[in-house]
This record gives sequence, structure tokens and C-alpha cells, in this order.
Amino acid sequence: MHILTMSAAGAVLIGVILLLRPLVVARLPKRTLLVLWGVALCRLLLPVSIASPLSVYNGVDALRQSIQAEAPAAPAAVHPGQPAVSSPPAVPPAAQGQASLPASPSLTWEQLLAVSLFAGTCLLALFLTAAYWRCLRKFSKALPLENPLLTRWQEIHPHPRVRFRQGGGISSPLTYGLFRPVILFPEHTDWADTAALEYILAHEYTHIRRRDAAWKLVLAAALCLHWFNPLVWVMYLFANRDLELACDEAVVQTFGIDSRPGYALSILRAEEARRVLLPLCSGFRRKSAIEERITAIMKTKRSSDAALAAAVLLVIGVTAAFATSRIHPPANRWDKAEVWVDYAAPGEDGPWGKTDQLSLPEFPDTSFHWSTGAVTAREGEQETTLIWGMPVWNTYLQDLNGDGLPEFCSTVSFGSGMIDNHIMVYDYAAKTPYVLWDRGVYDYVLSLEDGVLQAIQSEYNGAILSTKPLSMDMLTTDGRLEDFTAPKPEEDLPVNRRGETYGDGFSDPADLIASTATNGAEGYVRSADLTYDGYTGPLTTEEDFAAYQAWQETQPSFFCVPVYDLDRDHVVGWFDVGIYDESPLSLEHQTIILNTAAALLRQGSDLSEAEIAQAREGLAAERGWPKPGPEVQNANPDPAPATSPAFADIPPAPKNMSVVSADRWDDLVIPPYPEKSEIPVANMEEAQALIDCLKRSGVSSKETWAPSPIPAPVRCMYRSTMTNPMKWNSSDRSFPTAPTR
Repeated sequence: MHILTMSAAGAVLIGVILLLRPLVVARLPKRTLLVLWGVALCRLLLPVSIASPLSVYNGVDALRQSIQAEAPAAPAAVHPGQPAVSSPPAVPPAAQGQASLPASPSLTWEQLLAVSLFAGTCLLALFLTAAYWRCLRKFSKALPLENPLLTRWQEIHPHPRVRFRQGGGISSPLTYGLFRPVILFPEHTDWADTAALEYILAHEYTHIRRRDAAWKLVLAAALCLHWFNPLVWVMYLFANRDLELACDEAVVQTFGIDSRPGYALSILRAEEARRVLLPLCSGFRRKSAIEERITAIMKTKRSSDAALAAAVLLVIGVTAAFATSRIHPPANRWDKAEVWVDYAAPGEDGPWGKTDQLSLPEFPDTSFHWSTGAVTAREGEQETTLIWGMPVWNTYLQDLNGDGLPEFCSTVSFGSGMIDNHIMVYDYAAKTPYVLWDRGVYDYVLSLEDGVLQAIQSEYNGAILSTKPLSMDMLTTDGRLEDFTAPKPEEDLPVNRRGETYGDGFSDPADLIASTATNGAEGYVRSADLTYDGYTGPLTTEEDFAAYQAWQETQPSFFCVPVYDLDRDHVVGWFDVGIYDESPLSLEHQTIILNTAAALLRQGSDLSEAEIAQAREGLAAERGWPKPGPEVQNANPDPAPATSPAFADIPPAPKNMSVVSADRWDDLVIPPYPEKSEIPVANMEEAQALIDCLKRSGVSSKETWAPSPIPAPVRCMYRSTMTNPMKWNSSDRSFPTAPTR
């Protein structure tokens, strides 16, 4: 423990004792103050302290933490719309290309402070030692004293053995010597006043029996060590006074309450100025304290059980509250966040196709797995999805709820036509997911600063609004966060006849977003229709999300959103979302697009079924598709177009393929999801033959090939649950089942 910390804690305790001292002197046994001063000495001299839940420093620490928590954090630098990344520190231009020079030796301020404190301690200790040595030399000139009264007293008090001397240039009786105590009398002592001599002997013998010389030695040591603390000097003064008061009380208790006037008179008769410093000596009286001593003597009463109980309670309470330290929380590895994976950092090539595994001693029977699309936990045969996204950019572990166990915290992107960033947290101990998500209004990303996760809020695809330490209080089931900047009030935006706000959708979180339909008509689309790629089902639970993913597998690469007039009374056209492929769509895919458009109309307007059917037919006519038949929900596309005759003899490959990746036709490899591909082909027929073969082998296309100027590459994306890569055999044009890498 640092000496300044010890001194500060001791100063607080000394201040409390000084405030209580007037009450204790008048009402409680005087030794109560000596016990309290002893506690203060322990606080000043012992470099350790006992932690207690009753310590006032627990409240001080809690107040300091609450003040720090309320202080706003500085926004971190992130790119709008992207996961938070930290930049490497820049090298000052002046430091580049210069050779480092040896630094001149110099003392730090901590070293200078330590030297100053040590020097002050040594000087004061030297001064006190010299003063005591000077007194001892004077006392050595005193002569041994023989007196019948003293001889009888020695026979009654044989232990410890006390010697008597007279002289030494003193003006009032005193005691010195720790191991060989001596009571020293002045030259002018009146030996005929036996009553006063009895009081003197009782007083000095009380000092000897209680080892007050040792108390004075400890007080002097505390004064030397904490010479810079003014309250320690005050303690030194009052503690010496209280030693005398305690002795006075003991003498009165010994001779009886009726002895108070005589004992007080003996002190007054012995009053004389003391002109020398007498450290480590117990004197009969001190002029500066004579009035306090006389008053205390005259108010001395017999100690009652109530006073003793009050003294014990006072000592225990003051010690527990002011002499102990705050309780430090048990060491928790997860107080600071740790990085598991982070592919949002500079220099990373992205999370695509990567995986990682983690084991934690806190969950010994569970293995955790990270991939581009999810964080999962496997416990025995059971697998639980903790976090999901497209992609999961990073995953950190930090104890957010104070249970000593880590929560999994990730920055996640989501969406296709409308991509946002949000934060997902999973408390694995409680099996509870949390999100910080406000799709289309705000983006949320994680940033790690000094071991603490920061939640950064920005406008959707816009500027940063605020940064705050991530906590469980910020997380909700629907992702909205009241503690962050609230959305712009709707009354700030124009409102249509239906009470819906409208705007451009970028600077304003409006209900309707200005858009241009494919037929050139100006109008508005519902922001809700752009969410989740036009999916109209619920999305609140993990099961809902799985249903959404299954629905995505049945959808073509784009969908159509209705464009309304301002008051949403009429449909003026359609807005395409996604990657539109100019290649012809199958009838089943056309039906899916039309059915999705009808579902959006049914959910977002008050059109009748006849009007919806009419709009559905109008969309088909605008695209040049055949007139649709009756609406069929959840129609599945036909993934098997006509097979190229060149590959008619190829047997179907296993249905666990994923994405095509190759530099040459002969090196074609089917790797695990979700890698991408660019395959050079000689002509469009060759590309179509390859795609036909893959589809025939059970791989469903998520992004159809787009022919570019021949012989430029053609990009093809596929997804499935394949775990082993498959290599194309150019000789027999087959896909072997054994992994090739």
C-alpha cells in the first residue's frame, strides 16, 4: 500500500476521532480514546487493511463509479454503415526517419516525492532522537533517592522494579525508561506532603504499568513517517494528552471519588512551565492541558456498565466504518472483454468461408463454433444457435450481467436489398438472447476500447450519433434503445392523409420512402416492405428466423415492391429490389414474385382482393410474363432446367455441394459454403452446361450466372450444407465423393 494512501486513510480516521473526542472525554471511560488512537496508529503504520462491507469506502467507491458511468464517452471513429474497426496509431511525421537519441537521466516525480518523504522522515527522527538523548544526559546527573516513604512504596509495588532519582533540572515529576523505568523528582519536592506524594507515585506507576513509554515511541514513529500530514501532528498532541487523562482517571478510581479535590490540588501545586521537549517521557502535568485535566478530574465518575457498553460499541463502529477498506469484488477474468474472432479489423480479408472453435472452462461440456453465418454451441448431441447474421463480423466475450460468466457479443450485418448493422448478445448461462437492433433507423456496432466493449450508434448508413459502454440495460428483445439518441419525432416530418410520415428514407426515418417505379412513375414505397427482403411473416424468435431463411431459399434473386401515390390510395408502379437477372425466369419463379407482391399489397394496403388480383396481373403484363393463374402461396421453383446433351451421361453428385470456384475448367473445385466463384468459360453454351450440371447435382442457385463479354469470367454463387470440398474430374467429368484437400 502506498504511503500516501495510508496517510489519507489515517487522516480520515483521525478527523473522526477528533470530532468524537469532546463527547468521549465527558461521558465515556478515558481509555476509549486510547483504543481509538491505537486503531489510528495501526491504520498509519501497517501497510495492509481489512476489507469490510461496513467500510465507508464502499459507498465512496460506488459514488465514484456512478459518476464515471454518467460521464459521456467520446465517440469512436468508425465508418458509417460498417462494423467498428480500430485504426493503428499514426507515427508522428517528425519522428519518421530520425535516429533516437539517448535520454538524459532524470528523476520522475514519483521518485522525487519518495526521496522527499524519506528525507523528511530521517530529519524528524534524528531531531527527536537527539532531543531524547539530550534529556537522558541531563537525567543522568540526577542522584539516587532514598526515602522511607519510597521504600515502603517499593515493598508494596515490587513489579516492575522502579528506581527513584532526584534532580536533573526538571520542575515536575516525570517517568522515563521503557525497560528500566525511573521516576524522577524535582529538587524542590516537598517530602512532608505525603498525600501529594501518594498521588504522584500512583500516577507515574500507572504510566509504567500501562507501558505508556512504548505508546509514545509508536506515536513518534507515526509522526516521523507521516510528518507531512498535519492531522498526524494533531493526533500526536491529543494522544499524549489522553494518556495523561487516562492516568488521572485511574488514580481517581484507585483513591475513590472523594479524592478528586485533593488530586486536582496536587496537580495545581505542581504547575510550573516546562521549557524543554521531553519525548518518550511521561510527565505529571502539562500547562497547555492543565485546565482540561482539572475539568476531567472533577467530572470523573464511577464507570457504569452502560458506559462500558457504549465505549465498546463506539470503538467497534468507528473501526468497522473508518479503519477498514472497501470490499474488492472477486477477480473476474471476464470483467475485461476478450476477442474471439474479429474480421472487421484492418488488414483482414473478411469472414467469408472461415470457421473457428472455442472451449471455455466455465462451460466444460460445451464447444462453441463460429462461422460466417452463425455462432453455435454444441453440448453432446444438441446444437444451439446463439447468434446469426450475414455475416457475423466479430465475437467478443465479456461479463455484462455480473454473474462471473461471459456473454457472447457480436456485430452482425443483415439483409439483402436493405443491409443494416446491429448487435447481438447471448447469455449462455441463462440461455437468453438479446439484441440492439432498430432496422432502417439506426446502425449499431461494437468497438473494443481498453478491454471494454463500446456500443456505437449511428444513423442508418449515416453519421455516428453516440458511443456508450455496452451493458445489459441497453439490450432489449426488440432491439430498441431508449438510452441512445431517440428517433426524430414524427411531427418533424410531413404526414399524408393516413397519418403516415414520408421522406427520402436516408436523412429521415419515414414510414414512406420516395421512389421511382420501373415504369417511371414517381411515388412512395413502404419502408416496412423493404425489410427482410419483402418477407411478410413474423421475425421475433430463432424459429421465425429459421423459417425466414427457408423462405429465402425458395425466392428468386429479386422481388417487387409496390409503389403507391402519396396517400397510398393507388398503386402507380413497382420497384425492384435485388439483383435482376435478364435471363428468363421459370413460370414457378414468376409465380413466386407475383405472390410476394400480392402479399405485400395485402399487408400494407386496404385494397380489395379483386384490386390485388388486378395489380398482380398488371405486374405480370409489365414484365411481359404470361397472365398468372390463381394465386398459390409458397410455390417452389423448378431447379432443374433442360440438361445439356454434352453432360447427359454425368451421374448426379452428392447433394452437399456449395459454391463453384476454379481458375480453369480442369481445376474446378466445389468448396464449402460460402466462398464465391469466378469461372472462365469459352462461351455461353459452356457456362449454361456447367450450371445445368450443378443444378442437376442438387445445388440450388442463389445468384444466377451473368454473362459478360466473352471470354471474361462468369460469376456463380451457390449455397448448401456441404462440409467437404469436391473436385471436378476433367477426364470423366464426374464429382468424386472423397475430399481433395
